[in-house]
Amino acid sequence: MASSCWVRLSVDNADVGHIPGVLTDNCPSRRHLFLESARSTIVPTIEGMHDWTPHRRDDGELLGWILPANEDWAAVDILGRPVAGPMDWLDAEVALEEHGLAWLADPWMLEGEAERPIRVRVVEVTPDRDGVAGHIVVKVDDYGDVSRPASEPWILPWPIPERLRAPREGDPDGFTL
Repeated sequence: MASSCWVRLSVDNADVGHIPGVLTDNCPSRRHLFLESARSTIVPTIEGMHDWTPHRRDDGELLGWILPANEDWAAVDILGRPVAGPMDWLDAEVALEEHGLAWLADPWMLEGEAERPIRVRVVEVTPDRDGVAGHIVVKVDDYGDVSRPASEPWILPWPIPERLRAPREGDPDGFTL
C-alpha cells in the first residue's frame, strides 16, 4: 500500500530538501523514501500532485512542475524526474526552461521486453491528470525509416519506470551487430 508523504531529495549524494512523494510499505523508516540522485524518479500519487504547479513554455507546451520543497521550490520534468531544487521560484522556472523537452527525442532503452535492452523512441507522454493515471508510449527506434512497417508501441506507466532509461555504454546501438 502506498500513501502520500514527503520525499527527501538528494542530488549527487547531497541532501537538498524534501518534496511530495509516495511512502510505500517497504520504506524502512516509514517516514521518507530516499532518492539517490537527481536521476531518480519522484513517484507521485494522483492525490499528491495537488500542489504541483504546471510550468509551460511560451507556446503552452508543458515542461514540468514546480512544487514545494520545505521553504523553497523544486522543479520536476515531464517524466516526473527531479530537475533541480530546492531553490527560489524563478530559479525553478529557469531550470525547467533550460532542461526543455529536446531530450525526449533522444533514443531510450527499454529493459524487460527481450534478452537485451531494446532501443526505443518516446512517442507520447501523458502525466496523471484529474484522477486519471498517466502513461508513456514508446516504440522501437526505426531510425526514421518510413518504409519500415510500424511497430507495436509499449504503453508504460507514468512517471517514468526504471526499465525505461537513457542508453549506456554496451547497449545495442543499431549500427553494430
